[in-house]
Amino acid sequence: MSKPDTSIDPRIMEAAKEEFLSCGYEKASTNVICKNAGVTSGALYKRYSGKDELFRALVSPIADEFKAALNTQQNSFHALSDSEKEITALTPKVEVTAFVDYIYDHFDIFKLLIVCSKGSSYENYLDELVDILTSSTIRFMKETGHQAVIQGKEAAPETIHILISSNLYGFFEPVTHGMSREKARIYIEQLKHFFDVGWADILHLKT
Repeated sequence: MSKPDTSIDPRIMEAAKEEFLSCGYEKASTNVICKNAGVTSGALYKRYSGKDELFRALVSPIADEFKAALNTQQNSFHALSDSEKEITALTPKVEVTAFVDYIYDHFDIFKLLIVCSKGSSYENYLDELVDILTSSTIRFMKETGHQAVIQGKEAAPETIHILISSNLYGFFEPVTHGMSREKARIYIEQLKHFFDVGWADILHLKT
């Protein structure tokens, strides 16, 4: 039995990446992808059931790895003692540097996820990350007895969710705006400082 021809797979993936980056998921054309890859539509659909599976094949290795790493990070944090959690609640600067480097080492994939994914099965990817961080923050508050207090009033869970969403979405703005790695590092360090000051204030954390 002959082995399947895998020599055209890299051409399909590269053509798909360029088409999705150029047009976004919704407007991307599999016909254009096939033309630019130099393959027939039959060859493409023999490998991928449709446009969404092709998009997932491009982004899922990095997207799923990043999401899993975030879950692991949060689980490791909650394995600490309450006193250790309070000390490490604010993200260390070294983790911010690692975050920027990871994003920029896989810049095209994160641009696909953040800018080009509307209509795909990954269009809510950032919101899923926000949900992980929101659940972790609320768990931290329950475990340590901290309350989020803003102007003398306890913040509702919805407020905490919006703050975390603003924080996380802000961290990915360099991808949306095509910043250089160097500018992104400075920007994210400044954004981190802004949110660290805010979270330390409303949760009464040590900085």
